[in-house]
Amino acid sequence: MKETAKEVGKQLLSILRLISFLPVGFIGGTLFKMLFVFVVQIISVFSPFGQFNSTDYYKGGAIWVGIIAWLATYIISYFIKPRFITIKQFAICWSLVIGVFAAVTIGNFVDAPYKGYPVHRDVFKTIIPAGVLIWMVKDTKNGLYNFEAKREKE
Repeated sequence: MKETAKEVGKQLLSILRLISFLPVGFIGGTLFKMLFVFVVQIISVFSPFGQFNSTDYYKGGAIWVGIIAWLATYIISYFIKPRFITIKQFAICWSLVIGVFAAVTIGNFVDAPYKGYPVHRDVFKTIIPAGVLIWMVKDTKNGLYNFEAKREKE
């Protein structure tokens, strides 16, 4: 009886992880980004190079902030996902989310919310997550397959 209850508990935990690995990973990545930007801005106050602008994609560090934040998002999401979700399924799930970002970006291209709307920010906000996901899936030495190999050894 205890074994059955334990197995049911494991299955419920797997279902909870299945439902939550995308939203919790996204929220965790967003919180990591806010903390990262806060720390970098505090450090840049004492820097001789000037103030750090995390929203400027051309002169500031928004591209690097986006790359690091999405890397953290995928790592957090990877460790939350249940074990029966393969890396390919993981990439497909996140690709659907990136597809929503792309649809919003295309909508802003067609009909901008207001005159002078900086559509280039939306383009970067769509390209960066896609690029980081491709890198994490394709890089067998440092990416998701490396995480999977270490996870299977445990």
